[in-house]
Amino acid sequence: LAAVDTLIKHEVSRDIDSSKIPNLFKLLDNGNTNTIAQRLISAGIIRKDDVMLEKRTISCGVDGEDKWCGIAEYENKLFCAPFDASSVLVIDAELEEVRTISCGVEGEGKWNGIARYGKKLYCCPFYASDILVIDGETENIHTISLDIDG
Repeated sequence: LAAVDTLIKHEVSRDIDSSKIPNLFKLLDNGNTNTIAQRLISAGIIRKDDVMLEKRTISCGVDGEDKWCGIAEYENKLFCAPFDASSVLVIDAELEEVRTISCGVEGEGKWNGIARYGKKLYCCPFYASDILVIDGETENIHTISLDIDG
């Protein structure tokens, strides 16, 4: 990826022949084809239509259905609200790594949706009686009681 960053830094020609793009990736790639393409697209060196990005998955390591419901961004991380899961899913979009943060609550249908405001992310209660609050920077979690029945 350092080679790609060097090309971008030195403003490699914006007139690359799109037929040569796959060869460029082969020369630069070390298992990072999508990342290379996204950096070149962001820098305006190539167009999104010039490449087909690979589809791939990243294992989250948690079994079950309906684990998370809703996703919000904080810097280079994506946070997923725990619906049936007992933890918040954190996706490092830059490194393509995942981890979980325990929310300390078991059960189904806890939170449904998440929104960012400043450095905080707020999960909307579904069956939970509290709002789940995540600090995007420290990844600390706390709740705000609604004091509402039903």
